[in-house]
Amino acid sequence: MMCARVTAADATASRWCDSADSSLLRQDYVSATRSLGEALRVDPRHPGAIYRLIMIRQTEILDYESYVIHGRGFIRYSDSLLQVLKIVQSGLRGRDSLDCLFYVANTVGGRAVIQAKVGNWFAAIGDAYTSMNLLHQILDADSAYLAAYLGLGIFDYYLSQNLKWIPWFGDRKKEGIRNIRKAAGAPFPFDIGAKNTLCWILIEQDRYAEADSICRAVLDRYPDNSVFLRVASCIRHWTHEWSAAIGEGRRLIAVSEKRTPVNWSDLLAGYWVLVDCYNQLGNTSECARAADRALALKIPEPYAKISYVQQHLSSIRKVRHSLPVE
Repeated sequence: MMCARVTAADATASRWCDSADSSLLRQDYVSATRSLGEALRVDPRHPGAIYRLIMIRQTEILDYESYVIHGRGFIRYSDSLLQVLKIVQSGLRGRDSLDCLFYVANTVGGRAVIQAKVGNWFAAIGDAYTSMNLLHQILDADSAYLAAYLGLGIFDYYLSQNLKWIPWFGDRKKEGIRNIRKAAGAPFPFDIGAKNTLCWILIEQDRYAEADSICRAVLDRYPDNSVFLRVASCIRHWTHEWSAAIGEGRRLIAVSEKRTPVNWSDLLAGYWVLVDCYNQLGNTSECARAADRALALKIPEPYAKISYVQQHLSSIRKVRHSLPVE
């Protein structure tokens, strides 16, 4: 009977985790966290629910680009839950143990990303190496564990560029892209992060059509996901499809304004697209109107410190000052 109860509890907790995943892709972090609370009420040691608490918090920080506001708090938060995951993992066997090891590896890898964002580069490199070694352990046990390839791909692609001065390290960008492509075939929700990462890499390499195809496939399922709306607007903007970019920018603005709290980074990214595209089209009146709306926004003090918010405001202000006085 005890085994049956544990199995039933795990199944119920897993359903709550599925609900959290759906909320996460809708960027409803409150509902996602609430679902995980229900999962942990049923099964306090459910590793998938514990890990998703960390994943949701990190995703929210990456979404809002609020590293300067929440980055250090996240590091402390992930440290505490990481200890819980390690204790849980020590009591598991077989596939359950492998899944929990993946959660531990991703938690350490996620902490590495935030460490880098707040300027703790030595800590970031140490966490990245630890995560990479754990992911290799997972793939040694099961080479078809596709979700594990994302962390390795990010390490190879991005850190190889920062560490290529080390003689034995070398350029691993191609290997990194191959691994990220593999991760894009992982089960939901782990495929979504890989697809977002792959889009930005393809854009960096001027492979806009391929990035757009991946982006559109996600937006077909989640049309209001601002992460991919931002990708779509950047693609149209950077390929000089000015009119289409304006449409994408308006969609990004509308979605960003509806969110609680407002995603100021996305909102101003949308306004920058409008301002620059109208300027490129020579429509100075609409350009000025969009710039004035952006510059009149009352941005709360913590969010005004976000670097991308400051950069977008600076770019918009520069264009506005260049326009003829009407």
